[in-house]
Amino acid sequence: MFYLGSVAGAMLVNLWSGLVTHKRLKDLGYIEKMFKKRFSLANLIQLICIFTPGLNIAVSAFLAFATIKSMNDDDLVLAMYHTRCYSSESVKKRYERDNVQEDVLRDAMTLDGADEELIQEQIKKIEQQKLGYEENYESRSVLLRPVPDFTDEEYLWACAEEYAKSVVDAIALDADLTYEQYEEILNLFRKECKAELTGKEQSGEKVMQKVLNIVEQ
Repeated sequence: MFYLGSVAGAMLVNLWSGLVTHKRLKDLGYIEKMFKKRFSLANLIQLICIFTPGLNIAVSAFLAFATIKSMNDDDLVLAMYHTRCYSSESVKKRYERDNVQEDVLRDAMTLDGADEELIQEQIKKIEQQKLGYEENYESRSVLLRPVPDFTDEEYLWACAEEYAKSVVDAIALDADLTYEQYEEILNLFRKECKAELTGKEQSGEKVMQKVLNIVEQ
């Protein structure tokens, strides 16, 4: 019974850690996603940690501690998931690149005066990029890895995140915002962009009033 309880507890801690961290990364403008493959060494190690008596308790305690600590440490949470988190900017660029339609690209380049050779060269380049490798959130990293495909929902999130950042950056040009004020206003516009995507946006006056209240604090 104790063994079953420890296994169940380890599973719950892993699930809780994943959900909490996923939300935290989104709050920082990143999305957590792994490249799809059937099984990996990491999956095997995780299963061993969950089903090994004693080890599951120790690993779960460490995971819970690291998760709680990372909630107040941006660098730590990014470091913990650096191999599988992508910025909103990279998600948006990757999705748009992978979903470009050849006929649309051809028409656009033809209007710009491109010849057939240049068009074919660009199409070939895009196809090669789709099969290639990209860096993770740390542009300095020399480790390259396959990049997962992103869904329509993830693309919409990325667009909303990028738009919210551009709005807050514009506000920051005219107001001397603290880090806390910047994050609070950014979170406000994140919610507004999400509401707009679902057709539940607030009036512009209410949103700007909330912004003014934050700036005047």
